[in-house]
Amino acid sequence: RQGEHGPEILLVTTRTTKRWLIPKGWTMDGKADHEAAATEAYEEAGVRGIADTMPVGQYGYLKLLKSGKPRHLTVQVFAIAVDEVLDDWPEKSDRERQWASPQQALALIGEPELLPVISVFAKRHGGVPKSSSAGSGGVALLKRWWRQFF
Repeated sequence: RQGEHGPEILLVTTRTTKRWLIPKGWTMDGKADHEAAATEAYEEAGVRGIADTMPVGQYGYLKLLKSGKPRHLTVQVFAIAVDEVLDDWPEKSDRERQWASPQQALALIGEPELLPVISVFAKRHGGVPKSSSAGSGGVALLKRWWRQFF
């Protein structure tokens, strides 16, 4: 969404460690990647809207699986035009959500690999007019995880 000083990014906490991240999820059978991203945004952060069909960008990530083995994943990031911010959503009891400026998001997330993606996002959405309602008309940044086979 457009905040007082420019575009803002929606962050959510992880279920277990409570670290701040952008909403994420795996691909979903029968859904295009941007549609799956919008579904994850609803489930994890309680927002509804239209996801861009093209990713904002991507970056590499090393994820530690439950088995203890690391796996390299390529993360595709989609932007969503938020139409509605809900008071109740499926993972509300497991997560917190917060809107942040791109700079605040980078500091809270602590993933330097996201810097170029967030920079592209901020440039693309820096001219978006402010919404008349505080909770709508915004933009959330969403991660989609892709399995990378090597």
